[in-house]
Amino acid sequence: MYILEIIRIAFASLVANKARALLTMLGIIVGIGAVIAVVALGAGAQQAVDEKIASMIDADLAIYGTRPGYPPTRGRWAFNLDEIRALKDRDDVVKHISFSNAFGGRGEPVKYQNRLAQITVQRTLPDVRHIYRLRLAAGRFYDSSDDLAMRRVAVVGSEAAEKLGGGPEMIGRTIRYKSVDFTVIGVLKPRGSVGWENPDGFIYIPIGIAQHAMGPVMLYGLQVRLVDDSDLEGAATEIERIIRRTRNMQFGEPTAFSVRPPFGDMEKLQQETAATFSSLLLSVATISLIVGGIGVMNIMLVSVTERTSEIGIRKALGARRSNVMLQFVLEAVALCVVGGTLGVAGGVGAVYFFADKFGWITVITPESIILSFGFSIVVGLFFGIYPAWHASRLDPVEALRHE
Repeated sequence: MYILEIIRIAFASLVANKARALLTMLGIIVGIGAVIAVVALGAGAQQAVDEKIASMIDADLAIYGTRPGYPPTRGRWAFNLDEIRALKDRDDVVKHISFSNAFGGRGEPVKYQNRLAQITVQRTLPDVRHIYRLRLAAGRFYDSSDDLAMRRVAVVGSEAAEKLGGGPEMIGRTIRYKSVDFTVIGVLKPRGSVGWENPDGFIYIPIGIAQHAMGPVMLYGLQVRLVDDSDLEGAATEIERIIRRTRNMQFGEPTAFSVRPPFGDMEKLQQETAATFSSLLLSVATISLIVGGIGVMNIMLVSVTERTSEIGIRKALGARRSNVMLQFVLEAVALCVVGGTLGVAGGVGAVYFFADKFGWITVITPESIILSFGFSIVVGLFFGIYPAWHASRLDPVEALRHE
């Protein structure tokens, strides 16, 4: 009951000085709100980066050719179908393999009925469907049998179909590319961009007929999805060994290609940038909390001075030093608890405002709320102990003489 009485006195003192208490809590409110908002925005930014990277391609490793002279090597820097088949045959390592092989920059002329449009044509393997997460709106995707039989078939992306003035009804009809007629067997659903490429604007044809009818295709980059992605380094070493063996390269001979995660460097850079930005904002918010805590300490010291006579009366009536100290610590903690509660409400409200007004991705975690609220209590204890200690040290006789 005695503790409850001290708590009641502490809150009564705050209520008696509403304006001063509110101004004192302002720093805590702003600091806590800022911490919650910054953590939510940082977590949302990280989630957006992860989702963007995950939406690019479904590949575990990429095999990139190195241009001659960077560094100098005797090996070829482009790949051929023999090497791809050698990798594909290792079905204990490689699950899917494909490549991006767009030609023509802005595209090449493709004709459908009486309409001609500039469209990028991808001459690639059937596995491109899995690597690029392509989904069919109608029809089917070509497979290895179409590729081996060199069938003149094509699959049309959603934007490419729109450019040609068609859609699902294109299935079974022909398009003309480089004087060769291709039968449309599939139309894709919208997929969205992949890095600097737009799969929706492509037309896909099998590599077999492309090389037969239009000449060799230079392959500069391969994407590989592994059977087991738990050991990327080991898989990369095995893939390099397979290509070396196919090229009859000696052990230790410099290669003109590299095997590495497709977006490893970019993902790391984006994550580091997001983490740095979040840390910067969190530091600013933490400084705001510390400034708010200093404000609490200053106000509590002023309160001790103003209530010196009250302290003297209480000590004269038998209050111990611990009682006086506890009262002023509780007042400081009460200021921070109320300020922390208002700060949490303000921070959550700010997060929802930014998400609704600007469409930002935000993630509010229970941990950030608990941490912020707990930190406000720590601030109250830390910055309230000295004023409380100072009040408890007052001499009763001198305190009663104070006006």
